[in-house]
Amino acid sequence: MTIVVGFNFPVIHDNAIAIIQDGKLIFATEEERFTRHKHSIAEPPINALIQGFKFLAKQGIKPSDIDAYAVNFNPKFYPKRTRDHFYKNMYLLSVKFGFKPYILEAIKEYILSYLFRIPTYMEFAKRIIIHSIREAGFNISENQIKIYPVEHHLTHAASAYYFSGFNSATVLTIDGWGEIDSTVIWKVKSGEFEKISSIPAYYGSIGALWDFVSQNLNFGILEGPGKVMGLAPYGHENLLYKRKFDELLEISDDKYPYVLSSKYSEVFIDLEKQYQVIADYITGGKIDWNPRGQIDQRAADIAYELQRFTDNLLIHIGKWAKSHTDEDRVALAGGVALNAKANMELYYSRMFNEVFIFPAANDAGGPIGAAAYVYEHVLGGKMVHGRLKNVYLGPEYDEEVIKKVVQDSKFRAEYIGDDVNAVADIVAKGGIVT
Repeated sequence: MTIVVGFNFPVIHDNAIAIIQDGKLIFATEEERFTRHKHSIAEPPINALIQGFKFLAKQGIKPSDIDAYAVNFNPKFYPKRTRDHFYKNMYLLSVKFGFKPYILEAIKEYILSYLFRIPTYMEFAKRIIIHSIREAGFNISENQIKIYPVEHHLTHAASAYYFSGFNSATVLTIDGWGEIDSTVIWKVKSGEFEKISSIPAYYGSIGALWDFVSQNLNFGILEGPGKVMGLAPYGHENLLYKRKFDELLEISDDKYPYVLSSKYSEVFIDLEKQYQVIADYITGGKIDWNPRGQIDQRAADIAYELQRFTDNLLIHIGKWAKSHTDEDRVALAGGVALNAKANMELYYSRMFNEVFIFPAANDAGGPIGAAAYVYEHVLGGKMVHGRLKNVYLGPEYDEEVIKKVVQDSKFRAEYIGDDVNAVADIVAKGGIVT
């Protein structure tokens, strides 16, 4: 029996865990399910890990039986400035959440990174694991914990490939940014991942564009893109915004499918500044409107043109990728792969015979891909081949627990069993049923 537990690290957002046992995904859950804080921003997946350890315990599996842990970023690919930022953040989080950070080990890691470019801060990740194991009621020796960092976009690619059911495929991973990259095109065959092209975020990040334009439309960065996608159908063609979006990119040569135009491709000190400049140019600054009130036509038109721009760009990326991989199946992951409208355009283009979108395409799916990759490429196992058909992989609750939660709530509720007619009647009358 071989078990790998994946989790998000560094702690950023959409924190989650996953468990691979003998090549099968047997458990996965997000931290936000337990804290009730959307996207679990800066919340280590402590509760999710605790639930994972308790799930394994029901099968007689102790934390000491876990062969490896996998995380969805690899610090050696970070620029030094980013590593320094995460060292500070991880130390503050370890104090806040009581991980007993072992300051000497943390300082040693920082010195190794700073002086000798040995990039690691896995000591902080180990603290999260030990803390969670103890909170779950178990104990473990520190030397039994082995953590393997996996490049961020590779975890996205692994999640898309291993659960697509494809033996060979083009894989597109598109998000804001990982360590450096924002769009990567892969050719994957028999579990071997070949990176065909990788576009650094400062050369053109679709995810960052959506984040900062969404922010200028008075939506949040993480919640915003989904809402802007929903706003787009209320907009109309607007030649001014259309021109601004279209002039952002240059269709590139054989190295990249696209890059930012030279006007915007300067490598800023930080990417946030770069994409804020771009968003301000497109929208003219922050749009002064209340998203909870009447629709502002400017905001709707910007959303419409952003969606049109993304649809066309994904089609272009797909064509470029297919011409360079010669594969007739495609799998997608990364936050931008949550854009259902763009995915639909790719599907209906019929350039690929089959299209698979990994359900947890955002960073919550990273631990799944990280664990799968480590299971096969580090521990030498073989993932069970097949399409993911069930996403109900979190903790199970019996009827008594559910009944108590409902009774403690303020909702009016009744048990109806398998007879859904009563539910159908309420819905038909415009009611809401949970």
